[in-house]
Amino acid sequence: MSLKDRLKNQAKTTVKIENKELVKAIQSVSEIPQGMDSLGELDTLFADDEINSVSVLGAKNIFIERKGKRAKVALSYRDNVRLENVIRQNAKFHGIKINDEAPYIEFQYRLGIRVCATLPPLSSVATMMIKCYKDKFASVKYMLENRMLSKEIALFVEALASLKLNIIIAGRKN
Repeated sequence: MSLKDRLKNQAKTTVKIENKELVKAIQSVSEIPQGMDSLGELDTLFADDEINSVSVLGAKNIFIERKGKRAKVALSYRDNVRLENVIRQNAKFHGIKINDEAPYIEFQYRLGIRVCATLPPLSSVATMMIKCYKDKFASVKYMLENRMLSKEIALFVEALASLKLNIIIAGRKN
């Protein structure tokens, strides 16, 4: 029997109903996909290539930006505990420490999708800001136009790609 199953059984038999916070925490932990890169309820949004960004301001306030227009979506997390657990699980998956002393993480979710997340006490509720670059982010032309690459580096990268060579970029992000 897995730890998740034992926690569910223990919650059913030994936790009294009056301790609702403990019951909520056990339920939230049991719903997080272990060992998976997932943003939970938001995963369905990333199939839409027209979405530029997603803002999560607590469990119930989720906004998207599509074609320069911002709109609230009907999606929501069950509660703030669930949202915090999704953030913590992603931090663990990506090998990033997140706690009260370091309540901020930033990571690459999927190709072209960048996530910044905060937990209390840095913010009043858990938040996520997600920027979606999708296919245009991988384009050398896009990176040149937005001054993400110099012309020399762009030529070098294109030459390596045309030779079908692997590229390893190492260093520290400042």
